[in-house]
Formats: sequence, structure tokens, C-alpha cells
Amino acid sequence: GAHVAGIALSSALSRETGYYRGVAPDANLVVVRAFDAEGKGTYADVIRGLDWLVANKNTYQVRVLNLSFSAPPQSHYWDDPLAQAVMKAWRAGIVVVASAGNTGPSPMTIGVPGNVPYVITVGAMTDNYTPADGSDDKLASFSAAGPTVEGFVKPDLVAPGGHVWALM
Repeated sequence: GAHVAGIALSSALSRETGYYRGVAPDANLVVVRAFDAEGKGTYADVIRGLDWLVANKNTYQVRVLNLSFSAPPQSHYWDDPLAQAVMKAWRAGIVVVASAGNTGPSPMTIGVPGNVPYVITVGAMTDNYTPADGSDDKLASFSAAGPTVEGFVKPDLVAPGGHVWALM
């Protein structure tokens, strides 16, 4: 999550282009910590965090939720407690963006909550270190791929996911 937030919100200017390096450099960030120092957490930890975020959505003007984690699906998305909490955020009017996961690139490897059809699921692509040549761009070897067990085409979009620097 911290790596993705650093990429998205960076207000550093590129020496080469003069443009902001981040996608949303003026955005405010609300951090909800659901994982410990080792990056471990439970469904209950994440659901508590999502519940807090939905309850405080208006106070902090939350419009977009980024979920940079993935867990193996254990059931259909509509029966999964984590997916239900994510759908609650979506019903509250929050745009939910989730990682496809790092278990790819075989088909049907999209994790929870990226398997929820109401979220924007992002996979990783590589430009093979040739950013000016799109002909060799492809899904990164680690990026999960769809379809989901329920037959939804995922990821919804791909973005550079390897050799990307973020703020420290």
C-alpha cells in the first residue's frame, strides 16, 4: 500500500519532462492500517478497517479506496466476508481500486477483493525496459489474470508494475 500510495500521490517533478511523477499529486491521503509491521493481517482486521473508512467517509471526504493486497478466493465473491465489506464501500459511493494479485499469470488467478465485479481491478504490465516501444509490452509474469471463477474478465486495466520507483 505504501509503495502504491507513493507512486499515486508523488508531487515530485520529473527532471526530464517537468511533469508531476504522481497520478494524483494534489490528493489527500487517509491511511487505514490493517496489517502489522510484517505485512500480515486477517480478514477481520481488513473488514474493521473498511468499516471504519465507510463510517468516516464524509468526515475525511473519501472518494477513492485503494486496496493493494490480495488473498486467494475461498468462495464466490458474494459469499466472501471481505468482498461483502468492499461492496459496502462501493454502495457508499466510494470508487474501489484493487490489486489483481501477484499469483499470475495463469488464468483464474485474480484474488479477493479484485474478483469483485464492482471494483476496478488493476494488473501489472511490463514495458520490457523499452517505454517508447509498445510492441513488447505484456502482462507482467507475476500479475494475476482472469477470468474470475464467476466468469468476469479481470483485470479491468493494467499499469506499469515492474521497475517502478516510489517515494521512500
